[in-house]
Amino acid sequence: MCEADVDLGGPLADWNAHLSLVRDKAAPLPESLAALLVEVAEQLTATTADVPLAALRAVGVLERIAARVGREVVGAPPRTEFRSRWWLPGWGPPAPRP
Repeated sequence: MCEADVDLGGPLADWNAHLSLVRDKAAPLPESLAALLVEVAEQLTATTADVPLAALRAVGVLERIAARVGREVVGAPPRTEFRSRWWLPGWGPPAPRP
């Protein structure tokens, strides 16, 4: 059996409907914030087509905002730039040169 023989339309539609219900009930966004996020997504999409590096820079800014606000929401202490990256494999301090 290959992928072309498997109909995912029904189960995928069910899953998407379930996610939509959970998302709407879990933490509804204020309308103004939802509209702002839609506008940001549209701007990022347009910028990606015109100036991809600017879009990438904007995504980095959004990631830092999301990380900071997420830590504030759960009451976690702020992290320094070094602590937040050094726990990732390959992001540690540079190895000493011989």
